Amino acid sequence: MINRIIIQRIKEVLFKGKIIMLFGPRQSGKTTVLEMLAREIREKVLILDCDEPDIRKELTDVTSTQLMHRFGDARVVMIDEAQRIKNIGITLKLIHDKIKAVQLIVTGSSSLELTN
Repeated sequence: MINRIIIQRIKEVLFKGKIIMLFGPRQSGKTTVLEMLAREIREKVLILDCDEPDIRKELTDVTSTQLMHRFGDARVVMIDEAQRIKNIGITLKLIHDKIKAVQLIVTGSSSLELTN
């Protein structure tokens, strides 16, 4: 197994009030980092893979009430391939502003699209 320094760095900044974003080209290990991190975190983790059409639908034009229901008692929500969500910036802002108990970790292969 490859020792990834970034996992330790992410663990150091968890629950500091910020969204953690991982950007990189395809096949660079972003999803692997999420999976490894999920195994190491002692909180309940929810991983949402935005390659899946139903997940994309759940995260598009959604309310904070719907998001709270979807997240359940997860304390860490990982959104993989977030650039696939239309207007993902608005969804991330909503989660950050309205669901403060949740730590967001987001991956994307296109930082430009994520900033919309």
